[in-house]
Amino acid sequence: MPYKSVKVAIINSDQQIVDRLHAVTCLSGYSVCVSSNKHDEIDRALREQQIDLLIADVAAGDKSSFQSLRRWRAKYPSLQLLVFCGFKCDKAREMSFQLGVRYHFSLGDPLEIVIGATRKLLQSLLQQLSTLCASDSAYGGNDLCVSGSINCVREQEIFELLGAGYSRKEISGKLNLSPRTVDSYLIRLKMNVGVSSTRQLVRLAMLSKDAAAVSNSDWVPDEWPVRRKS
Repeated sequence: MPYKSVKVAIINSDQQIVDRLHAVTCLSGYSVCVSSNKHDEIDRALREQQIDLLIADVAAGDKSSFQSLRRWRAKYPSLQLLVFCGFKCDKAREMSFQLGVRYHFSLGDPLEIVIGATRKLLQSLLQQLSTLCASDSAYGGNDLCVSGSINCVREQEIFELLGAGYSRKEISGKLNLSPRTVDSYLIRLKMNVGVSSTRQLVRLAMLSKDAAAVSNSDWVPDEWPVRRKS
């Protein structure tokens, strides 16, 4: 099976969260077709192209988002949903059952937990896809997909080092890469996250730095993520 680029749409009422989810999703190897806090933009993207995964946020009492999700679910049955909601567990499960949501989270800290849980989810799904590709050598999917996975991991390492304040030269030494190779990754990163300058990339990396705080949280598919006790 040849590698398939999974197309993702992101909607969240907080534009800062939208921007950071966009970056994390791109770095996890997915193609972000649209990221917005406006329902009409998501509507247009769903009409114009086949979106595989929609990452959405539903605040407690946000009836319009819930209604939009129900409408999109009915109109695009193949669309997978990942929903973060501000409801209590019982109500969240009820909502997930109504929508047919594959992954759902009901959490107290939307800024940190949403980013961290989404990163874990996307990495998990990409790994599953890579395994499937590698198992079918008839199409040459193994080499292509493994190479893509390695690049994805290296790009994420560089992105996180930028967020931690490392310079280009320091990243080169820390990862044992030539400066030219680091430059190539920086170009790919800028293209992936949709920025034109290295300064913008560094700013986005620093904004995303606190997402690393939740990389130590457990994540189990179809269950509620919980923090490890220190």
